[in-house]
Amino acid sequence: MSDQDYDPERPVYLRIGDWHPSEVSRNYATGDTEAGVSVYDLAPDGSIVVPSEGE
Repeated sequence: MSDQDYDPERPVYLRIGDWHPSEVSRNYATGDTEAGVSVYDLAPDGSIVVPSEGE
């Protein structure tokens, strides 16, 4: 299986913007840096899974 094959057991994520090698994101509301990068879950149909408030 190549990296391009779909595996329903493996989560798929969408990153909007560059993936920073340091894996540090900037919270643009506060200007602070945060560990990790922001991503969205993708549903099997390719749509973005929108989290409910508080998630």
